[in-house]
Amino acid sequence: MKQIFLDTSYLQALADTRDNLNPLALTITAKLGTFRGVTSEMVLTELLNALCS
Repeated sequence: MKQIFLDTSYLQALADTRDNLNPLALTITAKLGTFRGVTSEMVLTELLNALCS
């Protein structure tokens, strides 16, 4: 199974349907097929900060 690093902008686009990158993130996710997403604590911190505002 392939591992892919998930960055903040990708995760934010998936989580927020109002984000202008949401359709692109959904398309990319569908094209990737099965994968294991990996990220870092800093990315998760940035994501939570972005979603709180």
